[in-house]
Formats: sequence, C-alpha cells, structure tokens
Amino acid sequence: VSVERANADVESMVTQWMEDENSKNWSWGIKFIAHKKNNRYHEGIKQIPYVLRYGQPCRVGLSRMNLPPAPNFRVRNS
Repeated sequence: VSVERANADVESMVTQWMEDENSKNWSWGIKFIAHKKNNRYHEGIKQIPYVLRYGQPCRVGLSRMNLPPAPNFRVRNS
C-alpha cells in the first residue's frame, strides 16, 4: 500500500510541476521533485530520508544536480 501511495505522490508532484512550468517534459522536473521528496519529513519513518541515509542535512544546492541546460534565448534587434 505505501508503494502505491508513494507512486501517487510522485505522480501528483510531477503533474503539478508540469502545470506550474507549462512543460510537457516531465524528466526535467523529476530531479527537483526527488530533491524535494527526499528532503522533507516523512511521517512513517519519523525522519527526513536524506538525513537518515547520510547522517546529515542535505548541503547540495540545485547547481550541483546535473540538470539539463537552460533554454538559450537570443534577442534580435530589427
């Protein structure tokens, strides 16, 4: 039951991210979602999953997350 609940939670978070970012590319948002999910308090284990695994709070910023490059916008002067 908890696996189904976790999957539904991730699916909901992905859907919300896609709506917020007006994107159809869910794979761009999954790293943000994993970071968010792994760094929030989990009622079942009474702990933050990242802290439980590594013994300390997450100190890695998003700049270190191997994210896809930002779109390259060019402004043209007419």
